[in-house]
Amino acid sequence: MEKSHHLRLALLLAALPALPATYGADWKLEAGLTAKETYTDNVDLSAANRNSDFITELAPYVTLSKKGARLEADFSYRMRNLFYADESSRSRTFHQLAARAKAELYQEELFLDATATISQQITSLLGPIGADTATTAGNVTNVSQITLSPYWQHRFGPTANGLLRYTHSEVRSGNGVSDSTVDGVQVALTSGSAFRGVSWGLHHSSQSIDYRSRPDVRFSTTYGTLGYRIQPRLQLTATAGYDDNNYVPLAGKKAAGSFWQVGATWNPTSRSELSAFTGERYFGKTYGLKLDHRMRRTNWHAGYSRDVTTFTSQFTVPATLSTAAFLDALYQASIPDPTARAQFVATLISLLNLPATLSDPLHILSQLVYLQKRFDASVAFSTAKTTTVLSYYDLSREALESGTTAGSLIAGGPFASTNTIKQRGVNFGVSWRLSPRLTATGSASFTRNRFTVLNRTDNLKVFNLGLARSFNPQLTGSLNLRHQQRDSDVAGADFRENAVIGTLNYQF
Repeated sequence: MEKSHHLRLALLLAALPALPATYGADWKLEAGLTAKETYTDNVDLSAANRNSDFITELAPYVTLSKKGARLEADFSYRMRNLFYADESSRSRTFHQLAARAKAELYQEELFLDATATISQQITSLLGPIGADTATTAGNVTNVSQITLSPYWQHRFGPTANGLLRYTHSEVRSGNGVSDSTVDGVQVALTSGSAFRGVSWGLHHSSQSIDYRSRPDVRFSTTYGTLGYRIQPRLQLTATAGYDDNNYVPLAGKKAAGSFWQVGATWNPTSRSELSAFTGERYFGKTYGLKLDHRMRRTNWHAGYSRDVTTFTSQFTVPATLSTAAFLDALYQASIPDPTARAQFVATLISLLNLPATLSDPLHILSQLVYLQKRFDASVAFSTAKTTTVLSYYDLSREALESGTTAGSLIAGGPFASTNTIKQRGVNFGVSWRLSPRLTATGSASFTRNRFTVLNRTDNLKVFNLGLARSFNPQLTGSLNLRHQQRDSDVAGADFRENAVIGTLNYQF
């Protein structure tokens, strides 16, 4: 099964270079090499046996992108080769991939979306968690994902718009915990341009998750929507439908039932949106909030959601608040050129050691269905020489089924000893351009993981200070100082680490 998954992933990647023959050759290719040397005084993030080490990293990378009328594609691959001076047996290679393509197959009606990712995932929230996988290699596993999604959309004159989408995804992890295959169908019929003040929609979606080591899980939802625009920038919405799921819930819980929700969306300006709703589903009251406001030098975001989900669903759905997209929107006014802006944003994220999503906590490797409640907020502010980013999240995950119900689960899963996991975190980063080629950076993050049944709380703090310099258009370098520590109320779970990191990046 594992070989079959990697074969499909390889075929998808091999198809990307062949696409230009059909859709034009105006692709942009970039390649480079990152060399990094790290000295750490606690390479294992151990509570008692603190061993120092030098870690050498050589990471060649390549990016390929195209934005055309019939094809949009982005491909990014990095191979991180880690070499440990004191214990060569620790040396390893991490592959990191992010590939996405959207192709128009037939006359603005038939399309194909494809994605492929390879990343590293913390295996256990109870184990050592560090700012870099180089110091948490014993608590890291590879997770790969591929998705193919053909869909058909059609306009039935000015009356209605139709959508029919099929999605196939596969997720594989190095320890097999969340290995799964997902097949989903989405059908929608929504109002067309003939309906101005009133909008409507009929929707159905179903998803089947085929696990390797537990009974399959099926989610199905059918609902209708009705909207009424009472002002040009204010719309009221109402939704009613039925959920039909097949997982076996814990005693006193439900897995199916009717639902409803009412809400409103307000767009006071073209750069602002505020939407909120309330309702009730089979798992209880539901609330939702989304606020986005973009000014010339400031971006604001806030959101709240409460829904039933799985690790597979969380991993295969794109992040709702990408750090890169957030900063890209912030710098649209000051850096008009998209290429230059993308390069600046990528450098900034790397220097500040920001996560892929400003408001995302760590994923959990689990096969269980769980209820997720999440609030997140973030703000980014820029001046001529400085950029400041602040983000916050508060997340609660509650298991809705037991391990015995779910079948043969690997011992030590995140819900093996606790039914609720709570995570709360703050990220802060600032960069200051001292000169056209020299930038000072600083970042701090605080994360609290709470495991209710275990009565355990872990507080993780990470601090970074650095200087980055551009030597020429192809060569950049940086020097960083890092301190991280975890304080736990469980004996033997604390750790401290200090590190000095020097980095050179050469782009061919």
